[in-house]
Amino acid sequence: MLGKTGIVIHREFSTRVRTKAFWISTFLTPLLIVALMVLPPVLSMMYADSEGEALRVMVLDESNLLQGQIDTSKSLVFNIIEGDYKERVAQFKEYDKADVFVYLSVRPAEPAQPEVKIISKKALSLAEESSIVKAIQQRIEEIRLLEAGIREEVLAQSKVKLRAHTLVLSKEGEEKAANSGVLFGIGMFLSFVIYLSIFIYGAQVMRGVIEEKTNRIVEVIISTLRPIELMMGKVLGIGLVGLLQFALWIVLTIVLVQVATFLMPAEWTTAMQNNAQGGGAAMPEASQVAAGSMGAVFQTIMDLNIAQVVFGFLFYFLGGYFLYSSLFAAVGAAVDSESDAQQFTLPVTIPLILAFIMAQIVLNHPDGQLAFWLSMIPLTSPIIMVVRLPYGVPGWELITSMACMVVGFLLVTWLAARIYRIGILSYGKKPSYKDLWKWMIRG
Repeated sequence: MLGKTGIVIHREFSTRVRTKAFWISTFLTPLLIVALMVLPPVLSMMYADSEGEALRVMVLDESNLLQGQIDTSKSLVFNIIEGDYKERVAQFKEYDKADVFVYLSVRPAEPAQPEVKIISKKALSLAEESSIVKAIQQRIEEIRLLEAGIREEVLAQSKVKLRAHTLVLSKEGEEKAANSGVLFGIGMFLSFVIYLSIFIYGAQVMRGVIEEKTNRIVEVIISTLRPIELMMGKVLGIGLVGLLQFALWIVLTIVLVQVATFLMPAEWTTAMQNNAQGGGAAMPEASQVAAGSMGAVFQTIMDLNIAQVVFGFLFYFLGGYFLYSSLFAAVGAAVDSESDAQQFTLPVTIPLILAFIMAQIVLNHPDGQLAFWLSMIPLTSPIIMVVRLPYGVPGWELITSMACMVVGFLLVTWLAARIYRIGILSYGKKPSYKDLWKWMIRG
């Protein structure tokens, strides 16, 4: 059995690895990952260091809530004016020294809540619109606090800018970085990779089975080996393709990150290291924030239990793929075309889709009861347990979940093989769920 299955594995592996699409996706994916990792903070630093033109804002304050004054900033220059609304709007259209016109009026029903109308000569970005509204809102709040008897210097002293460095104590008492946002991102990224891989490679298994069945090639193949050997050969062969591609993604991503770090200006890499360690850096404040965010990512990754995360990810990557690919192979064997397969693929993928949706809830309580039980169910554990790995999972939970995964894979593969054995040689009739149940019981 192993020898015949090995032939099928070699065929499935070699035919897919030799295609141009495999190598194009293999090289383009790491480039995209590195670009998403490096470009946002780098562009933030470059933008933070550039002066840029300030947005010039004319403010007509009929509500008198601003009391004729509003602070300007590097990005916003305010000019409070008086006059008739229609005349000022007409003037604004011809006036080349203003970019935005803001009109504050009082709501008749709520005099304490002003109505703000913003008119611009070009579409404003979300950040520009938010900064204008925030500046006006802060000025009104300050005035109301001053009217309540709170002095301006007290207001200035009461403003606090916190910069948090989250640490977690290990069992040995060692402090390790544990930025919540970074852990969230790592968990979601790893689970998304598994989610996407199962769909992509599982669909390849199903298409391969359907193609061989419709071309009647399978009738020749079945004469030399058993259906279970053919099914497992396909699942394992395409699984090895996925594993090879994923390994290449890891290696290429690490290489590209090292190259990007080497090509970065020395002051940026130094700033990121200093910010990750809690030290200062000789950079503008805005650049330090951008560098610090990137430094926090690398520091949190370095302080993770890498062995557990990598081993757990590879186990659930393979376990989830083998489990769902067996089901996809059974669906492919039961139908005569991809259009007929749609009615069966949805029930197969519902647990996977549900797990990915529930992962966002689990991330809020990675140690909760919902997270625990979803980590034990083989159909949902490839997504849920991987999401929890960056936060740290007790060893007994991980071992129990893996054991359930192995048992679930063996059970699902056994049931899928029974459907596959009968369905692969069934033609002409569109099967129903009742037929699949009979095949599974009778198989």
